Amino acid sequence: MENDFNSKKDKIEWIPFISFLVIIFFGLIILFFTVSEDLRSPVEPSTGCLVMQDNGDFFNSINIVFLGTKYEDVGKFREDSEKMMLSFLNTVPYSDYKNRFNFFRIEEFKDFGCKYDQGAVICNPALAQKEAIKCPGGDYIAVLVDRNKGENLVSHLRSSSWMNLNSLNSADDPLVFAHEFAHSFVDFADEYEFDGKINWDAPNCDSEYDTCPKFSNIEGSECHVGCVNKQYSRSIDVGIMRDYWIPEGKRYGIYNEWFLKNEILEKTIEPSEDSIIKGMPQDKPQSVYVVKGTCDKNGNCNIDNVSMSPGYPSKGFEGDLELKHGDFFVNFPKTTRLYTESKGEDNVIIMPTEFVLALPMDKEVESIEIIENGKIISEYKLNLFKGGTEFGKIINIPKVS
Repeated sequence: MENDFNSKKDKIEWIPFISFLVIIFFGLIILFFTVSEDLRSPVEPSTGCLVMQDNGDFFNSINIVFLGTKYEDVGKFREDSEKMMLSFLNTVPYSDYKNRFNFFRIEEFKDFGCKYDQGAVICNPALAQKEAIKCPGGDYIAVLVDRNKGENLVSHLRSSSWMNLNSLNSADDPLVFAHEFAHSFVDFADEYEFDGKINWDAPNCDSEYDTCPKFSNIEGSECHVGCVNKQYSRSIDVGIMRDYWIPEGKRYGIYNEWFLKNEILEKTIEPSEDSIIKGMPQDKPQSVYVVKGTCDKNGNCNIDNVSMSPGYPSKGFEGDLELKHGDFFVNFPKTTRLYTESKGEDNVIIMPTEFVLALPMDKEVESIEIIENGKIISEYKLNLFKGGTEFGKIINIPKVS
């Protein structure tokens, strides 16, 4: 009888512990199945890319990534980048095609090699590109340089455009982004006069400055002498490419807007859905090869190093060279133009290209190639990783001439 009593006593002592386990088990089940279907799971591995506006379809949209430097307050960077984006999307013609643009932001501030030359900030495109691959597409990059308005009143810091990078003074009018973007997007020239030289086909300037036949086919266009210099004319008296900070300068002008519209239509398609996503990008990052290379002033190009990282494939730039891995390739130029506002021929400087581009990994292909006119001018063999990915590890690459 005593043994039966002790047995029942032992069973009673186990009941609280078993009950606790049951409660934990069912609690976890309830938590798992009650997560909202709209809540996307965190991206693994995380790249630190945050969505400002994401319509998806990154290869048929225009993707813009905001980076920050000199900031001490992430809240101010968020506010500045939102102002720049909203100002851009409310500017004609972008306001008519808002769903063809995706905007992202990376809130980790870094040194992007920004230099301050002749009163302008010029950041390093390759350093910015290396960071921007954390976000999808990465067509265009805007580095916001923190600067307070009081400091800017004493000494105004001009912004700049070089390759696909816009280096922006955060204290300027938000339309400074629309101004610099037009430089990198369609090669517009400045429409004020500083006795500079135009040695490229600037779409918004007409060399027949007294009659402006380039603009005459678009009804409502004007003809005003002065576009970089007085040997060219512009299609609007005061516009974004001339004086964006005054009330009369909030439009590009009818001809310029027509030209920008055609470029948008050529480079994008209407997204299938108009839902705007907040939070993490719709597409998850993947394993990519991050390829860093240079081309000297003579057009000799080499790949300096390759690393593996979580990120997104690059879309590249318009250029005469291809960086190719398997079936995937991106274009880039041998040399680039850096435009300054100095007088004389020094306003256009031919610069060697330093590039950082991301290529999706194809484990069956053992080389990355630089191709010009269908011929391989540089080839690198890859030591492929087997059985997993080591992010951030440098790959030892023997060079093959």
